[in-house]
Amino acid sequence: MESAGKWYLADVVALRAGHARSKSGGQTFLGSTMSHRIFMRLALPSHHPPKAVTGKARGRRLIIVGVAAVSGTVASCTAWRSARHDDSLRARFELLTGAFLAQQRPVGFALGVVDRKRMIYEHYAGVERLPGGPPVSRRSNFHVASLSKSFVATAVLQLVGSHGLDLDSTLITYLPYFRLKDPRFREITIRQVLNHTSGIPDLGADSNYHWDKPETDELALERFVRSLSDRSLLHTPGASYRYSNIGYDVLGAVIARVSHQSFEDYVARHVLVPTGMVHSTFGSIDTTSALLAMPHVRPETRPADRGTPSPVYPYNRAHSPSSTLKSSVADMARWAVANLNRGQIDGAWVLPASAYNELWKPSAPVDVDSSGSPTRQTGLGWFLTSSDGHRLVDHRGADIGFRSYILLAPDDGFGVVVLANDEVDPRALRGLAQSMLNALLHS
Repeated sequence: MESAGKWYLADVVALRAGHARSKSGGQTFLGSTMSHRIFMRLALPSHHPPKAVTGKARGRRLIIVGVAAVSGTVASCTAWRSARHDDSLRARFELLTGAFLAQQRPVGFALGVVDRKRMIYEHYAGVERLPGGPPVSRRSNFHVASLSKSFVATAVLQLVGSHGLDLDSTLITYLPYFRLKDPRFREITIRQVLNHTSGIPDLGADSNYHWDKPETDELALERFVRSLSDRSLLHTPGASYRYSNIGYDVLGAVIARVSHQSFEDYVARHVLVPTGMVHSTFGSIDTTSALLAMPHVRPETRPADRGTPSPVYPYNRAHSPSSTLKSSVADMARWAVANLNRGQIDGAWVLPASAYNELWKPSAPVDVDSSGSPTRQTGLGWFLTSSDGHRLVDHRGADIGFRSYILLAPDDGFGVVVLANDEVDPRALRGLAQSMLNALLHS
């Protein structure tokens, strides 16, 4: 795999407050390798024209924001905050990245870092599709799979304020056509669906989303929810945790009914656009369009093989809420920033800060240690854990040909987003993100 890159230093990237250095034009290039060079704007991407980056960094607030797997040429672009210590941290990042690439042999890979305001480190590798597709860029859109659920949870919390939705009211209060074979479905609350304790089953062992026969009309989601009437609950609502993609599709139907808009339209207007994620969509796509990363699959019997093009793209409007957001590293950077600022970005509020008392409040244990103490818990649309006293918030995603992961350390101002269009080992992908975060937390 070829590699090429350019390192640059900007006056907003001091490792500690007071160590920023201003250079002509706002950036100083520190060197490059090979002939392919990527020039990245340091400021966090938005729908506004690029602006000069000025000012000083405030402390050690960084977020690793994006990893997208594809193959081909590696483009490396890194913004650093200053001096000698940065060389050491950069070397650690490169060592971790190189080890992942060598072990997983992904079709491709990209990674970025932002602080609470802007993206300051990006690394891209490969192409959007095989064979011979265009190189991955900050605008390449990836299917992010279950990372979609945090957007659904945000939309539901918005409706609490704007439409009086009550998290502890029953699901059928807002979706009267919802039915399951088990009569206890009448007891399910909105909160229980959000935190995966409703007892609503998942799609089953086959996880058949019918990606090969997608429905794209506006009634697809409602038809799917109405089709659930022959299914039974897994347990009494609220009794325990069981992950459910179906539950989040049902929540999408709630959003549509309460807002009197389609799920896709509501989230676009009230979540994506206000966040500045103007290149992201839950809607259907043209698989031949530019800037779309395509899925690559690996044989179950040979998971170490490099991915090859998938015969299907994972889209079905019946499952838009649970699984089908398409987004780029640049846009996901904005999502990370908005959440680390508890719902605020560019001076606008996507959610009131108080909503995070619900989103990030432990609801039910997911994993426990040998003593029975929870090591991982569910919030609303997010999962909660800790490491060495640092509170962590995350979500994982996996669909045919794609892997994704988002990791935030909200009290420290750090986080990681990983997007892959190859079926790399999700444990290795999470391990990379966690190692990168640890490097930042302990630098």
